[in-house]
Amino acid sequence: MAIVRNDQADGFVSAPRGDASFFLVHGNEEGLIHERAKRLVEALNSSSSDPLSLVRLDGEVVARDPGRLLDEAHAISLFGGRRTIWLESKGRDLTNAVLPLFEGPALQCAVVIEAGNLKKRAKDRAFFETTPKAVSIECYPDERLALRHLIESEARAANLEISEDATELLIGLLGADRQTSRSEVVKLVTYVIGKPGIDIEDVQAVVAGAAPSASNRIVDYAFSGPLDAVERECSRFLSEGGDSNVVAARAIARALALLQGQNGRSGMLAGPWLRAEVERWSWERLAPQCSALLEMTANSRRESGLSAEIVTRALWMVAVAARAQRAR
Repeated sequence: MAIVRNDQADGFVSAPRGDASFFLVHGNEEGLIHERAKRLVEALNSSSSDPLSLVRLDGEVVARDPGRLLDEAHAISLFGGRRTIWLESKGRDLTNAVLPLFEGPALQCAVVIEAGNLKKRAKDRAFFETTPKAVSIECYPDERLALRHLIESEARAANLEISEDATELLIGLLGADRQTSRSEVVKLVTYVIGKPGIDIEDVQAVVAGAAPSASNRIVDYAFSGPLDAVERECSRFLSEGGDSNVVAARAIARALALLQGQNGRSGMLAGPWLRAEVERWSWERLAPQCSALLEMTANSRRESGLSAEIVTRALWMVAVAARAQRAR
């Protein structure tokens, strides 16, 4: 029996260790569950020469016919070697279909079950966490370390270097969903093909620019100073289902862009209005705003239930600083 925690899961599914035959991939992030199950299946099946060694089963089919899983598990590989069964449970309780696998003779196959969000005391999860040769693999929303690993692994696969500034900005712009995050990183990697590496301008051009215009408008108000407009537009955006983390990421991207403008890197500034912002802000007032916005992002991720309030207050404080800057 084994429990693979969320922060160890990426390494495990790429190179599973031990003699386990049964794997339960579960959590509350559907895209991450599917990605890790896929990588685990690929790793388990990598040495097989049998084109039919991988069998995919649908949870609804197995729920109607529990014996189907047992039949597939005891089938013999056409060319010898170990087979892999990938079962997508789709929220079904498949305990009755899975239990007979543990009770019979040893199998010459691996069984990977792609499950959903299972409570700690759920019968199937508890079974995998307490049974020999079974592994329970956690999948929860991306945190900073996991996002960093995703970014660096995609860049490395494309033989690209990525600067630390670009990595930090990208982490702030990406969300919790693994598949969406990966698609954004792949899009970025594709954009920079032919260059030696990825820098902050590339991230701003490809990922930061994909945010909704409503979030850009909020950030415009925050950095120009009208307090009532910041509060009004934030409230409207969030009440209509907008993501506070998107606004936070856009604010950080804007602050970094302005700092780079202060350093004379004006070529990456998109339009005269942004160049005018650079002239309005002093380095002394802008640098603390960057630190405050980065702290806001960390607090927002840590206290997700208060994310909207945390982001709104942080942008309001940026607007206060903007007003003070203009008054000088």
